[in-house]
Amino acid sequence: MLKSKSKILAILLSMVLVIGMIPASAFADTVVTELNFTYDEAACKIDTSLTEGQVDSAIGNNSSLDETAMANFSADLAYLDQGTWYIVADGTNQVSSDKQYAVFFGVRLKDGYSWPEGVSSEDMSGVKIMVNGKEYKPSSDYVSAYPNGWVFISYIPDGQKSKIAKLEASTAAPILYKTPSYEVTTAGEGYKVSVENWYSGPKIPELTGGTVMAPTDKFREGIKYMVELKFTADEGYSFIDKLSVSVANSSGWRIESQDSKTVVAFVYMEYAKHVHSPGDWVSDSGSHWKVCSVCDEKVDTAVHTAGSWIVDKEATDVTEGSRHMECTVCHYVMKTEVIPAGKVSIESAEAKLSASSYAYTGAVKRPVVTVKDGDKDLVEGTDFAVSYSNNKYVGTAKVTIRGIGDYTGEIVKTFKINPSKVTLSKVSKVSSGKFKATWKKHSTQTTGFQVRYSTSSTFKTYKTVTVSGKSAVSKTVSKLKKGKKYYVKVRAYKTVNGTRYYGSWSAVKSVRV
Repeated sequence: MLKSKSKILAILLSMVLVIGMIPASAFADTVVTELNFTYDEAACKIDTSLTEGQVDSAIGNNSSLDETAMANFSADLAYLDQGTWYIVADGTNQVSSDKQYAVFFGVRLKDGYSWPEGVSSEDMSGVKIMVNGKEYKPSSDYVSAYPNGWVFISYIPDGQKSKIAKLEASTAAPILYKTPSYEVTTAGEGYKVSVENWYSGPKIPELTGGTVMAPTDKFREGIKYMVELKFTADEGYSFIDKLSVSVANSSGWRIESQDSKTVVAFVYMEYAKHVHSPGDWVSDSGSHWKVCSVCDEKVDTAVHTAGSWIVDKEATDVTEGSRHMECTVCHYVMKTEVIPAGKVSIESAEAKLSASSYAYTGAVKRPVVTVKDGDKDLVEGTDFAVSYSNNKYVGTAKVTIRGIGDYTGEIVKTFKINPSKVTLSKVSKVSSGKFKATWKKHSTQTTGFQVRYSTSSTFKTYKTVTVSGKSAVSKTVSKLKKGKKYYVKVRAYKTVNGTRYYGSWSAVKSVRV
């Protein structure tokens, strides 16, 4: 008995090994890329002398699908009612000339078969559909999904294509402060569309009432609007009784009147966002703004931004000069000033600072200012005065050099204060291909840190990682080349008014990972 069990186990094990050697593709579904329907239009004629049940039976008996992949197939008579397809339920009704009919082909795949990738039960655009040997391309409106894997495709016979069941139009939405648009287009086939009137009024959402707008009237806030569209069937086409209407930018519709050749519909239109068309700058003593040429609203209002003095006329030893200061945005003249005779504008002189940047120490920074007027070295306290601002903390500091004595006007220079230098304590191997950089706490005037590392001691090529948070004191870097020696350094940064200021790099340390 034990020997028999051993044989059974060996056989089972060999079966598992054989199955494991079969490629996964051998178990994949067979993909269905084409459907070939056969439909006898002569035997299934949709005629008003017949009942819907008679036509439905004829369709069921004279339709087929040439596919071995189908678990189920059906063919039924269906009709369109306000944009929705319904399979005929009451076969005693007479076929109506006021309905658009279709043959509903139903398909359900067998197990082991599937549609191509990207094809869903509501989008069959990736499957080639053939009817009586000719390719048929249904729109998404004519494909629908049902439970249990069924897919239905509505095939419109030639005799039914002239019946229009859905009206489509696209016209511009009301744009505040603009006049109505009378341009309209349609993607539909077999009819034309035109804008007859625009209406305004409080009961427009119910599509009742309203006052006809003149072409020169403008759309206003707080008022509802609807458009009257007229659809006219082309020669050989006609409208069915129960239509659906689809208009871009609309919130509802109502058919006002209809016959087989003409439909008039009221459509409730939604607002479109008004886009300002600003003109030139307008200014007063304190601010500037622009005025929209459509709605007359003020836009882009802001206080003036003062620029430097602009010399209009240089002073001489015997005549006065003049200068003005204007807004750098709108050029409004904010201030004018007389340059006394005998005085020279310092703005034509060359000013330099002893340093363009400093590291933060907590103390105010005052770089030495030197000014040269041609070959003449100007003297602080005699020819110019210096004032500093924003010159203690990380950011951009300002130096104002104002002419005095024989000089007038001013020069503005700037310099940077950056975060102080970080002390890199150690760089240690955490595990194979990974190191950890540790530095001393450095939270004052700091937003975060940067760690830079390279296999080159001169950092010819490198990578940089950013560490957010002023309280950080370490960073672990992984995915490194195993066995390689890495050189590492760190620096602090601080963000001020959207600008990032960087401190100097620390001393370099190395580690082999």
